[in-house]
Amino acid sequence: MYFFQCSRNWALCSDWRPLGMDEPRLAPKRPRTKLHLCPTKIALQYQTMKLRKAVYAGSFDPLTHGHIWIMQRAVTLFDEVTIAIGVNPTKSYFLSAPERLQNIQSLIDSQNWDACKVDVKIIENQFLAKFAASVNASCLIRGMRSEADFSYEYAMAQANKALAPQIESIYLMPPPQLAQVSSSLVKSLIGPDGWEDLVKDYVPENVFQTILNKK
Repeated sequence: MYFFQCSRNWALCSDWRPLGMDEPRLAPKRPRTKLHLCPTKIALQYQTMKLRKAVYAGSFDPLTHGHIWIMQRAVTLFDEVTIAIGVNPTKSYFLSAPERLQNIQSLIDSQNWDACKVDVKIIENQFLAKFAASVNASCLIRGMRSEADFSYEYAMAQANKALAPQIESIYLMPPPQLAQVSSSLVKSLIGPDGWEDLVKDYVPENVFQTILNKK
């Protein structure tokens, strides 16, 4: 097959003859079709592209504004998000698992997250990747605050991939003002005179009241 140029348009001819004989028979050009963009179809295609369900896990001991920022971003990316409170039997915690669950559930109830189904569960003595697979999640959400987090998160991602190859790890990086906020930092501030003025800036009000009751 050959291409012939005619009137600045290229047409494909599969039946041709040498020059000097009859003019080559050009294939008729196809009529142009108009592209109609249907908002409904575009919306449906976007919905099918969305990652369906994710798990955001942590100790949340206590819940901080950094955690909340991750949750707020996650509900815009997924249809369903399960917040998993990790409980390690060999580890001691400042807040009990029921206290942490209550704090997170209160947060969920106070937010306008109607576009995303959000629930919270406690997981004990179980691999996170296995738990995610058991609830039919496609992704694990992790926060990455700094370069120091990368090595740990990289190793965890490889371990999770070995346990559940079908589940992807997605990392969200908080803004600079939240990059240094962590549960460990909050716990380290509790005790000295004036600690309340510092801690209340890092946690939501209901969590702050829970911490005051523990003291």
